[in-house]
Amino acid sequence: MIKSIQHFQTEGVKKLEDIFVSYSSNLSKIAEMVEGVTKSVVELGCSMIAEEWEFYDTVLRERRNLRPD
Repeated sequence: MIKSIQHFQTEGVKKLEDIFVSYSSNLSKIAEMVEGVTKSVVELGCSMIAEEWEFYDTVLRERRNLRPD
């Protein structure tokens, strides 16, 4: 999860800044602004979930005693 957040800090925040700059220069692009922000936040969430599942997968492979049979 930490990697996802760090990646968002370096890449995602820049995307959001670009989205808001684009919107502020043309206020008729509110739908594009909402879509862009939503997409960026959903990508962050999916990345965090994937990272967490990968961690659990590693733990379960390395510590077989945690899962029955």
